[in-house]
Amino acid sequence: MLKSLISGKQNPYDLRPALDAIESRVETLLQNEDRPLFILFGENHINTCDLLLRQAIVERLARNKNTAPKGISYGAEIDTNKLEWLIENWFGVNIPENKKGKIKETDT
Repeated sequence: MLKSLISGKQNPYDLRPALDAIESRVETLLQNEDRPLFILFGENHINTCDLLLRQAIVERLARNKNTAPKGISYGAEIDTNKLEWLIENWFGVNIPENKKGKIKETDT
């Protein structure tokens, strides 16, 4: 576990402090380990920085000479229907249950 909290209040769009801390901790944990390491991220669906942080850490670990040889996999549960999300969350329109999952971006 990380032993300190990394605050993004000063500049919430600067992901470097979090990237540096995660990369450093992963390097430390992998030094003497031959077993897989899982990094779990929470998310806020309306904040793109959440997705950027995950993608940036995968890219950074893939380029890191200490972590890349261990192999990296990435999996995420990501909303696949942004149009439905926008209709309900951005415009506040309730989609009837019988229509959910049937509205596609091509319906615009």
